[in-house]
Amino acid sequence: MPIDLVIRPAINPHDLIVLTRLRQEFDRKLERREPLAPKEIIALGTHLWEALVNAVDGGLDKILALQQQAIAATTHVRLILESGEPDMQALPWEMTFHADPRLGFLSRNADFTLLRRCQPADKAMPDLPGGPLRILLFVASPEDLDPEKSRLDFETEETFLFAQLDAALSRGEVEIDVAEDGTLATLQARLESNVYHVVHCSMHGLMKDDRAVLACEDDATGRQREVTPEELIAVWKRGKAPAPCFFLSACQMQDFAGALLLAGVPHVIGMRRSVTDNAAIHFAGHFYSALAMGKAIDCAVTEARQQVTGAVSGAAKAPHELFIEVFQQWSIPVLYSRKAEPVLLDGGKPFQPQPRLLQKKVQIGELAFTQEGFIGRRAAIRRHYRNWAGAKTPHLLLYGMGGVGKTTLAGHFSLRLRRENPGLQIFAFAPPFDLAAIEEQLRLPFLQTANKNQIENWKTLNQPLDRLEVMLDALAASPTLFIFDNLETCLGLATRRFLPEHAPTEALIAGAQRLSGPVWTLLTCRYALESDKLKNTAPAELPEASLGDILRFMRQWSWPETVAAADKKEMYQTLGGNFRSIEWLSGLLTAREQTWARLQQKFVGLQPPGDTPRAALQTVVEAMRRDPVFDELIAPLTPAEKLLLQRLTLEPRPLIIDGLYALWDENDHLETAITHFNNYALLETAHAFGTDLPTYRVPPLVAELLNREPLRKEVQRDTHARLGRYWRFAGKKFTCLISDDLAAFEHFTAANLQEEADEMLESLSSNFHRWQQFDRVVSLLLPFIQRRGETTPWWALNRLGLSLHHLGQIGSALQFYSLAEALVKSAKSKEEKQQLGTTLNNISQGFKARGEYSKALEYLEKSLAIQREIDDRPGEGATLNNLGQIYCAHGDYWHALGYLEKSLALRREIWDRPGEGMTLNNIGQIYYARGDYGKALEYLEKSLAIQREIGDRAGEGTTRNNISQVFRARGDYATALKYAQQSLLIQREIGDRAGEGTTLNNLSQVFKARGDYATALECAQQSLAIQREIGDHVSERTTLSNISEIFKACGDYAKALNYLQQSLEIYIEIGDLGFGGDGGRPNNFSPVL
Repeated sequence: MPIDLVIRPAINPHDLIVLTRLRQEFDRKLERREPLAPKEIIALGTHLWEALVNAVDGGLDKILALQQQAIAATTHVRLILESGEPDMQALPWEMTFHADPRLGFLSRNADFTLLRRCQPADKAMPDLPGGPLRILLFVASPEDLDPEKSRLDFETEETFLFAQLDAALSRGEVEIDVAEDGTLATLQARLESNVYHVVHCSMHGLMKDDRAVLACEDDATGRQREVTPEELIAVWKRGKAPAPCFFLSACQMQDFAGALLLAGVPHVIGMRRSVTDNAAIHFAGHFYSALAMGKAIDCAVTEARQQVTGAVSGAAKAPHELFIEVFQQWSIPVLYSRKAEPVLLDGGKPFQPQPRLLQKKVQIGELAFTQEGFIGRRAAIRRHYRNWAGAKTPHLLLYGMGGVGKTTLAGHFSLRLRRENPGLQIFAFAPPFDLAAIEEQLRLPFLQTANKNQIENWKTLNQPLDRLEVMLDALAASPTLFIFDNLETCLGLATRRFLPEHAPTEALIAGAQRLSGPVWTLLTCRYALESDKLKNTAPAELPEASLGDILRFMRQWSWPETVAAADKKEMYQTLGGNFRSIEWLSGLLTAREQTWARLQQKFVGLQPPGDTPRAALQTVVEAMRRDPVFDELIAPLTPAEKLLLQRLTLEPRPLIIDGLYALWDENDHLETAITHFNNYALLETAHAFGTDLPTYRVPPLVAELLNREPLRKEVQRDTHARLGRYWRFAGKKFTCLISDDLAAFEHFTAANLQEEADEMLESLSSNFHRWQQFDRVVSLLLPFIQRRGETTPWWALNRLGLSLHHLGQIGSALQFYSLAEALVKSAKSKEEKQQLGTTLNNISQGFKARGEYSKALEYLEKSLAIQREIDDRPGEGATLNNLGQIYCAHGDYWHALGYLEKSLALRREIWDRPGEGMTLNNIGQIYYARGDYGKALEYLEKSLAIQREIGDRAGEGTTRNNISQVFRARGDYATALKYAQQSLLIQREIGDRAGEGTTLNNLSQVFKARGDYATALECAQQSLAIQREIGDHVSERTTLSNISEIFKACGDYAKALNYLQQSLEIYIEIGDLGFGGDGGRPNNFSPVL
């Protein structure tokens, strides 16, 4: 245990004046960086000694005796300067000096430590965190600081800190968390979510109105924001477990540190005067090194003072031999402590070093970004983020070599911008920039945002790029960010311009950048683009990462114990700041009997060819650094292992182990191969959603390097064929995912196995139709029908017609219905006649949608005749139901009820329970339309009972919606809301988009009746977006009318009139086919697919 000596200095006024004068001169020269003569230093130190020793009973003898006692006990004397007087605390006690060689400068003498208190010690033992030692590095570098005179060298500080603590970090004894910026909000978020032993604040300290403040960063502008001690204390107190120590690596922090101490912070280290970057960096590094070795705070401070200059005073040196540093920077740090024991860590709490955790990812569009634990790049963030986010340069190109972190930084910018703009829409696109896939990502947000004219214009356009420009224009009404990643795949290497086949991508980006409104674009590429269309793009080169960033990144990977901090620095100097190369090197050194010294020899003498163009020089150099490491990694792979990796480059989706077996040519040893790949960072491993099954994929850069030796064409076709069969088997036997069937279809197509690809189409198109993704059905079936011509099967023509019908393309739908009818018009078999009856039924619905009720009735009667001829009782029941809906649309409820009752009787007779439930629902709607709510509820409840009995979730969702309308009409809004919300949950669960649109519209009516116009409008607009998406014009007319009524109730007559006119246009175009504004949903017809 240390020997405490509490000293309460009491200096007479004359001596205090002398000391104050010496202190002022000393401080003046420190601030101006003027040399201090040895005699000046010794004079100040001696006067401080006299003031100190006069307050010690026994004086010099007592101090020397305590020193000897401490040496004998292998401990030290803890000198505690205790005073609440500002004049006393202002003195540089750390410069106390005695000429006796056993003493020298006491604050650097290994036999002593020195700390300050403002009041008697608080002897209550705090609840300290256990290990490992956790440090928060909080660095602020406001953008409005003078870049030459005021900028802090935070990269060097970070590098030195990680290098000093490398061994302790590797053993898991220390953890360093680096805050992403220097805002008070970020500090608060870190302290509220994590537990730290030390909060290290590295920034400028300022005097504002004679008060010390910290120069943090402003949340909104990134400029300087002055933070007072009271603000910092408030943030500290809100922490998850208030940190026991603050390290204020900022100038003139003595008063600030004292304020923190008085507010309850147990320990504070502050800089008494201005301190040089170099001294502050080295002091901090050695201080934390000592803490990591388990030393108390006061001992760590003393050791850090000794290491700042490398000179230690002690018995071996006479006073005149003492090395006295010109600027005495080691004396500037001051330790304050209010606790009896200056310790940070509860060693009694056992801990196990935690394994490295996978970084959390967030999926945005086609890209997955790191959500937490972003590493480094503070210089790039500081240089580019604020101008980009503030719309000074809203269109930014991040360019640099593969593996330097462009996509990761783009993700950081995007997620940070969304935090600052909560309503921001982000759309992210990756190669091959398929316009159809981009349109699919934008479709729903577009339909929720666009007005009727934009949507109608979009529907009439045939070219994908034209449609996308309309969509972008609509989306630009709200804050929007578009990300285009890895654009080098679109460029010619020699020209750095977009290749002709990628001109649409260039045009799309240019279109996005031309938009008015709050729109940002982020592009990533390996090269600076040459494009006349993208002149508004600000280039931002991302050079090699700093050594500090790389050292932090290295913490995520395992390294042999023989790899020291100096080795890691050499690796950085050899390989440059390429994250991927460092990751591979970790795998190479850890998994093999390989040494860095041996690997270094492979880089000796590497020079780019003399004819390398200047523009490509950096690219060539980076590749020459990276490629030998990669080649070394794959060299010992077996031919089967290398072939497996090459095959995997043809599959962009992650595969489980079965997929790897499908591509593996050996009988066994696959698990060994996977272990090799993981050890060498050649595979990305994750987990399948909702399962514990590991998944595997080849990272893009690995795929690129493997493709330097591309597979032979026959091997590529064989690989696609294997992958097609794998996905077909997985989709059929295990996952039942439509995406798996689609992957099988695409691989069969790539393998030129057209027959196997076509076999997938009936199931694929059926699923997409069932999920109401009608555009996908069209994209799959239209080429198939064009290819097959007269041999096209009936199901494809019928299903394409149904999909076009749902998309509102009634004319095109009728054309394909007609082709389907022609195919089975001369039907002889019962199956063909059944198909003919179904086709006629579907044609009738096309004419019904056009308002041509006479033709609709004509086709329904033909359908009914055929169904009765072949005794197709289910079909007859469906057609009778549809006949009832035609009359219902006319408002002829008497005839409608007659047909529905016949349908009901037939369906009960043949025990068609789904049909019975459907028709009961429709009868209930007739009574509802007639105002007989009791009768309506009776039929609807019978319908609901059947649907629940047989598990008809779609029917149940529809009927619950209709029941809600009855209760709304009765004024029972609470019950109406309950049934509508139950309906919405079911419809979203099963993907019933049409039902979801109807129910949202009805929910809006309930909220409108309750006077909640804001929620009513929100629900109605969601409904409108869905109805426009699927082409449900009848329901769209109803919803537009209801939105008009909401705006009318709000007194916004201009908008009310606008929506009413849109509703009227649809009415004029297709007639009044609905039940009115109630939004009830009959089951109009049951198509046979």
